[in-house]
Amino acid sequence: MTACIALGLIAETMIFVMAGFAWFRSKGYTLAEAYAGAVVTVFVLLSLIHQCSLLVGSPWPGAIMEGAVLVAVLLCARRWLPRARNGLEAVRGVLRREILPGWIILTAGLLMLGVVIFSDPRMAFLPSDPMPPEFLTGGYGGGQGALAKAGPIPVLNAPALFFHTARFGLDARACGFGLLAYMAIGCCTYALARRYAWPPMALTVALLVLSMPRLVWLGLWPTPELIGATAVAFSLVLIYRLLEQHHPGDLRLFFVSILFSIDSNAMSIALVAVTVLLLLVVMIRRHGWLLFREMVVDRPLAGVMVLLPVLGLAQVPVGLLNLAHGHPLLGP
Repeated sequence: MTACIALGLIAETMIFVMAGFAWFRSKGYTLAEAYAGAVVTVFVLLSLIHQCSLLVGSPWPGAIMEGAVLVAVLLCARRWLPRARNGLEAVRGVLRREILPGWIILTAGLLMLGVVIFSDPRMAFLPSDPMPPEFLTGGYGGGQGALAKAGPIPVLNAPALFFHTARFGLDARACGFGLLAYMAIGCCTYALARRYAWPPMALTVALLVLSMPRLVWLGLWPTPELIGATAVAFSLVLIYRLLEQHHPGDLRLFFVSILFSIDSNAMSIALVAVTVLLLLVVMIRRHGWLLFREMVVDRPLAGVMVLLPVLGLAQVPVGLLNLAHGHPLLGP
């Protein structure tokens, strides 16, 4: 039964990622950018869905929203499946052209996938886990208010994502979150290096980054550190895209992605501030203040729709609850 649940979660996650990949490709993203964007978007979506459940203190809001999103994605499959297939064909072409680095990365990815599939999917808590076991496994009756009375609530961005599997007593690796984030960081590295180098050199740079032992370990045993690093890497890709094309949608996605990187470490907030300041400086110097202002106010309805998720990713509800009960702003 546990294996069936794990396979079902993997299938659901892959459907979301493929649909997101096709959507980003339709917006003119490269293969690497589209994959990284799809992974980060799926992470954000699942995290927000489960943050709602944790906020209310019931699994039903998240289950209903998750089911609605899955049904909508499946109903639109006729639209995104052709783009997903074309993307896979393009990936095969890259592997045929760049044999050595491309096949090394593919082989490493398949080996890590084998470890994920054949390892025990049941949850194993470590002393460094950011959330108590009773929280992640569903013992959150009463919602965040009850939790705040018992103790400070940590940042929920990555832990709420891990709740996607933990509600069934499964570890985060059972859904392949670590492997998805690991490959997304590699794609972000390639996308950034490709702006300054030819494909073989860019793939070699990506291979060097993916070979870091710490990153490989996190790919097999995902933690909030890896999820935040993935969001930051994609935010840097978006900064380059904004310098090159200045699409308002990329600007909104940048704020969603960079705020998703916030965790219980205060340095993550400092990183967000520095990255936003970097974006402002380079955008204004490159395109001018007037164009940047036009991008901010473009499509106000879309901006309002993004505002609520941004407040959730910025952990405004968690901070207010912690302060209301005399706890530290970002929890322990």
